[in-house]
Amino acid sequence: MTLEFQDFCPLQLTEDTVRTYSAFARSKGLLLYACIDPALPDRLRGDPIRIRQILNNLLSNAIKFTDSGRIVLRAQLLASDNDRAHVQWQVSDSGRGIAQTQQQQLFDPFYQVNDATEQAGAGLGLAICKWLCELMAGQLNVVSEPGLGSSFILQLSLDHALGDLAACPVFGPGSATVYVRAQVTEQAQHLMAWLKRFGLDCRPLTAGTPVSSALLVELCSPANTAAWPGPRVVARADGPNPSQLRGTDREVDAHDVRAIAWAIYQAQHGASTDSQPSSPEKPRQLNLQVLVAEDNVINSAIIKEQLEVLGCSVVVAANGELALAQWSPGRFDLLLTDVNMPVMNGYQLTTALRQLDQALPIIGVTANALREEGERCAGVGMNAWMVKPLNLATLRANLERHCKITLPATSVAPLKLSPDMRELFVTTLRQDMQTTLTALDNADAHRVAQQLHSMAGALGAVQLEALATTFVELECRLNGMSVTRTLDLEVRQNLARLKDLLDTLE
Repeated sequence: MTLEFQDFCPLQLTEDTVRTYSAFARSKGLLLYACIDPALPDRLRGDPIRIRQILNNLLSNAIKFTDSGRIVLRAQLLASDNDRAHVQWQVSDSGRGIAQTQQQQLFDPFYQVNDATEQAGAGLGLAICKWLCELMAGQLNVVSEPGLGSSFILQLSLDHALGDLAACPVFGPGSATVYVRAQVTEQAQHLMAWLKRFGLDCRPLTAGTPVSSALLVELCSPANTAAWPGPRVVARADGPNPSQLRGTDREVDAHDVRAIAWAIYQAQHGASTDSQPSSPEKPRQLNLQVLVAEDNVINSAIIKEQLEVLGCSVVVAANGELALAQWSPGRFDLLLTDVNMPVMNGYQLTTALRQLDQALPIIGVTANALREEGERCAGVGMNAWMVKPLNLATLRANLERHCKITLPATSVAPLKLSPDMRELFVTTLRQDMQTTLTALDNADAHRVAQQLHSMAGALGAVQLEALATTFVELECRLNGMSVTRTLDLEVRQNLARLKDLLDTLE
């Protein structure tokens, strides 16, 4: 196996990883959150897919083996020079802990902690994590005490990459003070550190703080909100992204500090309760029948939940043989299959299905991000392949593309922005368009994909879902690929659509 180096955002990588496991932590009554150092470089160069694989395994184990309390993913800059940054990710839990004598063997293949039969296979995952870490010249260690929990620590030295943090609001001098209240002090401190980086004056809300009409940002569960007389941004683990106005509160995803900052910006400068629709338009439901073949219980549950969020009906099979038994002509709109499963893997399943059904869209799902994997998927008749863990926007874009779903026409109706917000929106997107066109002229696929991702986020924030989804789909098709003549034309055509939209706003 070889590493595939690319530029990535450590903030986004860490937040996306936590978001993937958020629902499963909540289902066990666990508090899961990230604490990310604002001093981390905006962009780094490394193999983000391998880093995600390691963090995914550590978080999955932490949730699996923790019965109560909390799990925290911390990302910290340990040191930095002109060329490289030394970064640490730490997954800490309040689980059962591991004895010192067992820690020495924890990273051995197939090692299983005593008195924990349900943990079978966890050691193999940790052995792979250790191997991937060493492949990246890093270190992976564990600190644990029985009954007190465990911390797994990943340390890597990564090259600096060019580029600033995308999709950040800027708060000018004199912005009103914002108060922050959270379930855990560490959560409040983390959010305040990021809000201060964005230019906000923010303070913790304590018992002695006088009640006022100032804006309050509350990090809490839906059932744990307390009264507040002024405007409030409620950040929940299952909150919407972008934010939505519900009554006097603006609700938002707690796992995205930039989305929270934008929610604050909108509460201070943007849409008021008069101009914001009382019932924000929800993303369009896809209404597809999807067959999922996946042997890992956690992965299948995550994929099932994501598909149901998109409005799909889902049937899950634990291997290819069971999936083949579920298939019948016309029953499913799409098959989503893991490529590596026992009994019958995804390649064998696809080969068998193509003898019965040439038209069924089939998407392979794999933890291997190498191009050879994609070529193998295409070789057996799959329509596309995706890398675990699945991003919701990418999943939606692939379903819409391969199931031939017609998107509604882009409309400016959802745009209800204040004059300042409108000017920022138009100016920023025009700059992004020009940067994208320059990258196209230079055939810089990575830069084009990066800009499409940024613009899709801005379009989604103002509920222009159709154009945002198109940009996400184009980004997916460009990742790891070159700018073909067809892709170049499609990107330019959609940039022209965006230009027409911006022209109507000026």
